[in-house]
Amino acid sequence: MKFYELDAVPDGAIRYTGKDPAENTRGPLGPRCSSCAGTLAGDVESYPSLESLNSPEANQASGARDKFVQIFIQNPWLVLMRRDALEQLQAEGIRGLNGRRTDLRFRQECSPELRALEIEQHGLYHPDCMPPTDIVPCRRCGSYEPSRPEEPLLDGASLPEHLDLFRLRNGSATLVITERFADTLRRLGFEEFSLREVPVR
Repeated sequence: MKFYELDAVPDGAIRYTGKDPAENTRGPLGPRCSSCAGTLAGDVESYPSLESLNSPEANQASGARDKFVQIFIQNPWLVLMRRDALEQLQAEGIRGLNGRRTDLRFRQECSPELRALEIEQHGLYHPDCMPPTDIVPCRRCGSYEPSRPEEPLLDGASLPEHLDLFRLRNGSATLVITERFADTLRRLGFEEFSLREVPVR
């Protein structure tokens, strides 16, 4: 099976979707480790932040130009999906799609109902592709964030067999989908996303 990195399209290629005004406040927020002060692994890196999704700044989203596309990747920490699109993918049998309701609203009358995806952490970059580093994981929480590989390679033995969407444990800003999910997105005509095949070893 092939795997792909799921990402946003360049800003210049965005045709429809408006910007979230809380964009600059997004990030891997969450409880901090008392030892290293880093974000505890496996918490908000996997799930949307309730504080940012329901903040007053986020409640008034800018109006979409014509429509809000099915899937909108604001950044690696926030992936929004229209509810109808989420239900469509779930009906297709895509695994690992869990959406949390948001309080984002639009100035237009017929605003879409959006879900923020909760994306679990599974799988690893293969050691052969990782850049040299002296970073040692925290002994208390195991948290660390190595540099992103220039030529990414997935560790086949670490990849989940029960999910079609996940983020890597040693590269939490990397969203990975299966070939099955990628084919479904294309077949259903989803827009404003990019795919890059990532080899597996």
